[in-house]
Amino acid sequence: MTAARRRTIVAELCDAFDVSQRRACRALGINRSGLRYAPMHSDERLALARRIEVLAGEHPRYEVVPNVQTTRPGF
Repeated sequence: MTAARRRTIVAELCDAFDVSQRRACRALGINRSGLRYAPMHSDERLALARRIEVLAGEHPRYEVVPNVQTTRPGF
């Protein structure tokens, strides 16, 4: 189940039964920290992903491991 779906379910429970988020999460067995978690995408990670995509397009026969190695500076 996705985090967005869990948030929706907890919100619906809170509204329908007039309970706190804490009680709704406890009833469902969901960690509250998972509801508030927002993934952070660093620029460095996005740049690495773009570099891997470019290399995969240029060299379609390469495997994933060589692509990761070629993304290092100075390759």
